[in-house]
Amino acid sequence: MTKVLLDTDKAAVIEAVSGATITDAGTPASDDKVLIQDTGDSDNLKYVKVSDLPGGATGATGPTGATGATGPTGPTGPTGATGPTGPTGPTGANSTVPGPTGSTGPAGSDGNIIPIVFGSINNSELLSPIPVATSSNGRPMAYTGGDYIFAIRGGNTTSFYRYTISTDTWDTMSAAPGTINNGASLVYGGGDFVYLTRGGGQTSFYRYSISLNSWSSMANVTGSVNNGCSGAYDGDDNIYFSRGNSSNSFYRYTISTNTWFSLTNIPASVEKGAGLVYDGADSLYITRGDNAIGFYRYSISLNSWTSPDPQPPIASNGGGGAVYTGGNYIYFPVGNNSRTTLLYQINNKQWSSTFNMPENINPGGGICWAGKEYMYVLTGLSTGSNFYRLSGAPFAYRNYM
Repeated sequence: MTKVLLDTDKAAVIEAVSGATITDAGTPASDDKVLIQDTGDSDNLKYVKVSDLPGGATGATGPTGATGATGPTGPTGPTGATGPTGPTGPTGANSTVPGPTGSTGPAGSDGNIIPIVFGSINNSELLSPIPVATSSNGRPMAYTGGDYIFAIRGGNTTSFYRYTISTDTWDTMSAAPGTINNGASLVYGGGDFVYLTRGGGQTSFYRYSISLNSWSSMANVTGSVNNGCSGAYDGDDNIYFSRGNSSNSFYRYTISTNTWFSLTNIPASVEKGAGLVYDGADSLYITRGDNAIGFYRYSISLNSWTSPDPQPPIASNGGGGAVYTGGNYIYFPVGNNSRTTLLYQINNKQWSSTFNMPENINPGGGICWAGKEYMYVLTGLSTGSNFYRLSGAPFAYRNYM
């Protein structure tokens, strides 16, 4: 087929075809018209639309286009099921490091060691003697915390002493304002002060300043005090006193207001050898003294007395006293020229004659607790000025007989 010019004017196309060079006018659009000439008849021209022309042979396949860019990564698939447990590994080698040593068991009985299920005294040590022997019934010593113990001589004197624990030495301090006699009770009231009933049937009451080494007279006791007066501090603002003097009167002194109050009377009268002690909670305990069996418990919150059962197996007398050593234990030296000391177990209400003092305890003798398993003992008039420290370990007592 002869190529012809693309045009829409038939006459122009025919004129152009006659004797003219046919040129390609480009690719026609589908609605353009062209003249076509039959190859066997030059005059046989047809004017047709491009869209009506029959399709030619399929052209050769063009080259493959370039590969498109990689699409985004798809979402992560679900976690697969857990695989089976692997086999147990081999047993590790034995350690060469020894385990901790177990605690030492309680001491067994071997001669003079007596194992008991309560208490803690098993050793005594004779210390420097007090300058002059103490001789009045009452409470002659007071531990003030730290390094000091104070003591009165009594015996109608004004002598007053301080013991320094760390150096095992005694010093003479400022004399008491009045002579001290039976019924004198020395009590530490916390802070800087020690308090003292004068005794000897007097109502005088004094306060000693530790830092100033000086005395002050305080409000008088409600009633005169004598043998059997004993005091106990409640760790707060009050000191409790039995009046003694063969009476059952019982008082409370309030430190902050310098005032006295009469409380419910003790169930029986108390005399020399009585020992009042506070248990660190709501109760005070007292022995009756004067060789009479009697032991009573006072409830601070109820202001009432009871008589615990059983009663002590031995009565106390001159040179008694009492100390609470913490926990479950109260110690009562019997006194009356005896070495016997009773232990009262608060929780179980049990009594035991646990150990003997190194020497007999007499009027002027007494005990105080200084913590750290140390109890200090003055023996009183019959053995002069001897002064001991007792110490121990739980569940064992040393018998000093």
